Amino acid sequence: MSSHLIRVNYGRTVEDAIKAGEYGLVSPDIHRRNFPNASVVNFTTNIKIFGFDRKISTDDVRRHFASNKLLPGVMPELLALGEAHPEVFSETPVIALGSVWIDKNENNRVMMLHMNSHLRCLTLAWEGMWDINCRFIAVGLDTPPVTRS
Repeated sequence: MSSHLIRVNYGRTVEDAIKAGEYGLVSPDIHRRNFPNASVVNFTTNIKIFGFDRKISTDDVRRHFASNKLLPGVMPELLALGEAHPEVFSETPVIALGSVWIDKNENNRVMMLHMNSHLRCLTLAWEGMWDINCRFIAVGLDTPPVTRS
């Protein structure tokens, strides 16, 4: 596990956060209608990044977070991390399980930062089983009360 102390603007629109993060590829479904900003709070929080030594299900990651008194990271935290520390997803994907969008086929989709060739990418991934190389963000219970899926 690694951690980064980052100032998160929970009121920033997803479009503004994407522009600030300079992503070369963004899923067209990532916009404010699907991921509205939660509040107008600016808060410095410790974003923890977890990797697991095996393939792992979304439910197991969430159980791990809950048993350690952590909350799954949300969109503003993931994008603030990507902007401040783009190196964290240069080799392995980083995922925020706390912001879930349900697509037209009723699949749960979550945001993922990763590299594709030399492009910084922000895409949506299906919840389910995750490869051993995936990492997940979490925050402590003292983080502002924003909607987490």
